[in-house]
Amino acid sequence: MIHALRMGEDALAIDFSAGRIVSLRRNGRELLAGGAALPFFALGFRDRDGNEIWRDAYGAHARRVQIGEDGGIVQYAFPDGDPLLVTIRISISAGSGRVAWRASVENKADWALEWIEFPRMALRAKKDDGRSASVFWPYNEGVQIDDLSLRDQTWFAYREPVFPQNSLLGLFPAMVQSQFIAYQGDAGVYLGAHDSGMGPKNIDFSVDGDAVRLKMRVYAGGDFGRDWDMDYDIVLALCDGGWREAADLYRQWLDALEPKPWASPRPAPPRPAWYNDSPVVVTYPVRGLNDADDMRPNRMFPYTNALPALDRLAARLESRLLVLLMHWEGTAPWAPPYVWPPYGGETAFREFMDALHARGHLLGVYQSGMSWTQQSHLVKEYNREDDFARQGIADAACLAPDGSLMDSDVCRTQRRGHDLCPACPQTIQILRNEIRRLREAGLDYAQVLDQNHGGHSMFCYARQHGHPPVPGPWQTRAVRRFLEELREEAGPMLLGCESAPGEPYIPYLPFSDNRFSLGWFFGEPIPMHAWLYHEYASHFCGNQVCANGAFADPDSLLYRLAYSFMAGDMLTLVLTDDGRIASNWGCPVPGPMPCQESVLRLARNLNLLRRGPAAPYLHGGRMLRPWDMEGIPLVEVRLVSRPPLWAPQVLASRWRGADGSEGQVLANHGACAVLCRLADPPARKMRVTSPDGGAALTDDRVAIDPLSAVLIEALP
Repeated sequence: MIHALRMGEDALAIDFSAGRIVSLRRNGRELLAGGAALPFFALGFRDRDGNEIWRDAYGAHARRVQIGEDGGIVQYAFPDGDPLLVTIRISISAGSGRVAWRASVENKADWALEWIEFPRMALRAKKDDGRSASVFWPYNEGVQIDDLSLRDQTWFAYREPVFPQNSLLGLFPAMVQSQFIAYQGDAGVYLGAHDSGMGPKNIDFSVDGDAVRLKMRVYAGGDFGRDWDMDYDIVLALCDGGWREAADLYRQWLDALEPKPWASPRPAPPRPAWYNDSPVVVTYPVRGLNDADDMRPNRMFPYTNALPALDRLAARLESRLLVLLMHWEGTAPWAPPYVWPPYGGETAFREFMDALHARGHLLGVYQSGMSWTQQSHLVKEYNREDDFARQGIADAACLAPDGSLMDSDVCRTQRRGHDLCPACPQTIQILRNEIRRLREAGLDYAQVLDQNHGGHSMFCYARQHGHPPVPGPWQTRAVRRFLEELREEAGPMLLGCESAPGEPYIPYLPFSDNRFSLGWFFGEPIPMHAWLYHEYASHFCGNQVCANGAFADPDSLLYRLAYSFMAGDMLTLVLTDDGRIASNWGCPVPGPMPCQESVLRLARNLNLLRRGPAAPYLHGGRMLRPWDMEGIPLVEVRLVSRPPLWAPQVLASRWRGADGSEGQVLANHGACAVLCRLADPPARKMRVTSPDGGAALTDDRVAIDPLSAVLIEALP
């Protein structure tokens, strides 16, 4: 029998006997893909040998169905003779354009529930007019995918999470930093986990022919023979519009939570004064020229060799700098956990740091995460196999489902080693010791969890670590305890991670290396992370790693800097070893350089505005929908393997400050001035400011110089 659940004027229909969703209609249009039905729930278990057992609704019997238009309860069991002695109970409530789902599992089998995935459905990958549907995904600060066929042609192709965990997977709170995903075809669909515990989830999408699946897999962290209950809602909602409308559904839930779910049990130390002074991050290696290069010293070593270039840069930018060193470790580059002493010795390093501090600048370092390096592939003599055995590191390593120790799948070009488990005291102590050395040296910043995207840990199935034998909410709790310890050790030194921090880790990683540029490989970045969390932390735009693989023109750096500024980030410049500004970090062979004068002019103007009149908005402001602007031309941004991107020459974002005032920042990344107009001015009196004081507002029109920025404010 088919049951229809009312979602306002729309409806969701489920055939509980057949175990599938049969219809999802919005404004009379069917959103499900024909002929591509999925079982509406699936479960994954592990037996004591680590084998994975899958079951889904197609193999289960609906033994109790009490469902009306407003929801109810359905209960499933598996046939007699199935060794999975499990009963699944799903409660559903419907109304006001949404359906909320919860599940519980009564487990009489000697298996551990690893995950449950629901509600499962296949949506139409194309609209009525034949164009691709879109997906809005909080992956690497947010990405909008308007060509669903493109992703699987890149190295971001969909893949199932397996051990050892690849860092590019669609996992929350890692590369996916919020607990929802959304779709827009001829109508919009939102799928979100409103989980204040912020446990790990696989939030992703996959495309199969004319169907696209939005995936919400909850990692349960069950134990052998133990029951499991979900204490939060999975929400399926209908929402039309764009990514902001979808993100607002999640933000409304988040706003209603007090205290915030990431609230720390210990008071956080005050952030240093420089955090609100918008230093420009300047990053470069002191050995080699790229990630997997010959690791002989380059022209930036000894460290003080960089001072003339940094002095020129600071003068042109009219800003203090945060110098963020790569390949500085005295051990081996990207070879965690050990980094100290610095390459070349503490004396040379301290001389450089003291010179920077005397100039009012800051010093930070990359530190490569929650892992153990057995052998560096970049510095062949660096080998820690004896230490691994002597210190019993295997006791703290993440183990495979069968209990075996496997090599990490992260940065295999640079190293061979193992992931470490955050639930183990030894992991915490090792990282605390390294952080203490950096703090005692006087550093201002450490990107402690580079390679742990979003700050999260890798899967661990060990049974001797004191956590359940499968991934689950214990991971989030363990990482938060781990980060509490590191923050306490770091004192005034700020910590960060690769990519923006996942939702539960925001207070611990308040200055992180955003990797939005990766979104251009298969979509277009959107400032979803800033929309949800900017008022809690400001990050920097990162070293633009791999951007040369997406962009055909090095001067695309101008567009990327403008986008980053508009998204609320502090700016980052990558230097070559002769002091020039590169288009991005990590080119195996240095390619053409961007126009140095243009980059310097744009970065100066953006940062002067950010440090000055726009500071109340871009430090701790809340992102709002931009006021509509007219008269902004489109410019071509050439991509490597895709048609050109036609981007607005002037990018805009609007913010509300702590005092309730509102301002819109505009960044012109083009080579000519633009005269644009506020389509619908929000107030009778408006004020416009620019770095040079030359901007003017006449008849709601504002002129923006090339490679510059302005702030428009509504006055009372």
